[in-house]
Amino acid sequence: MTGDIDIKERKKRLRKEIIDKRNNLSITERFDASKRIKDTLYSLPEFKDAKRVHFFVSFGSEVITSEMIKDAIKMGKSVVVPFVDREKKELRLSEIKDFFKELEAGYWGILEPKKEYRREASIDDVDLMVMPGVAFDEKGHRLGYGMAFYDKLLSSRKRNMPLIAIAFDMQVVDDVPCERHDILIDKVVTEKRVIDVKEGLKAKG
Repeated sequence: MTGDIDIKERKKRLRKEIIDKRNNLSITERFDASKRIKDTLYSLPEFKDAKRVHFFVSFGSEVITSEMIKDAIKMGKSVVVPFVDREKKELRLSEIKDFFKELEAGYWGILEPKKEYRREASIDDVDLMVMPGVAFDEKGHRLGYGMAFYDKLLSSRKRNMPLIAIAFDMQVVDDVPCERHDILIDKVVTEKRVIDVKEGLKAKG
């Protein structure tokens, strides 16, 4: 029990530290880095091969995903974004076809599909999950915002698909505290590098 409390406290401290640092990035730094991240993500075979892609809709000082979403739709990809089912306190997915027309501020002020534009999709129809997060390490551990929304969503899937996180390089740390229910990421794309978790583990093993 004490160990669980210690991990939660370590997560809380790391979450605050990284968000504070990320908030200090200028808008120009975030735009430039997000453009580089997008170019790298689009060059990956996992993205090229995916017919249906999940993107998170960025908020605050996160990697900016609006252009990624709009361009993926233009490329003919089926794009799904999350919305929060407030009664069940879980994430659900909906296909989006028009970024400007179909979204409105929802849970936490994050943009999500308006009710009249919801086209619900199953997690098992998604070919690639582009994942958000606060901090990551090279072993594939991810620190989210503390709501466990993505852990719950991904634990319900019946098939595996690539999980690729996008983050600024300053969000990659030596060690993310992890618990049993935490889902592991396959790759992390930053403005400076692609961290391939499996290749890294193989190299170390």
